[in-house]
Amino acid sequence: MKNFKTLILSMVGVLVFASFGIVATSQQKTAPDKPKKVYQPITQTKESQAMMTPAQALQMLKDGNERFVNGEFINRDARAQIKATSGGQYPFATILSCQDSRTSNDLLFGLNNGDAFSLRVAGNVVNEDMLGGMEFGSKAAGAKLIAVIGHTKCGAIYGACDNVKMGNLTGLLDKIKPAIKDVSILIQPRDSKNPKFVDAV
Repeated sequence: MKNFKTLILSMVGVLVFASFGIVATSQQKTAPDKPKKVYQPITQTKESQAMMTPAQALQMLKDGNERFVNGEFINRDARAQIKATSGGQYPFATILSCQDSRTSNDLLFGLNNGDAFSLRVAGNVVNEDMLGGMEFGSKAAGAKLIAVIGHTKCGAIYGACDNVKMGNLTGLLDKIKPAIKDVSILIQPRDSKNPKFVDAV
């Protein structure tokens, strides 16, 4: 478990996408005369998963996000993909992200059915249940990459910065408090009204 936690913490440093910065960027239009690329949706198999490296898995997320930003959406046959994955799942990634209602990992990264395990919780915090899900995704289901996805203007981060108390949400926000302590005391004021402080958290 200790090594697994170290892996996740190192991934947090390596791979944090500002997903709602991406959403804003996605509104840019491509030039009218630029032909759209054609992407063939692929459902992962046991063989394709076994051959994939973590670097390739990361590149697939980046490529999918680039398509999203450019407004190049793949026309998928969802029913065919559900049928193709009904006998088993061979995801290439496990993604921990915020539960924000405005988007999803499938959309942001142009994912096919069966490409990734998606774990979503306010503030993309990790507890033992989330770790268990990640362990299942990696060790049991064979995912090659763990991606921790953050985003700008996160309500959970605002709540933690303002020390909000609200039922069970209080305990969840407490998991974000160590990040607040790590922010330089020179950044003032230390609340959600200061965008610089919020971004640092």
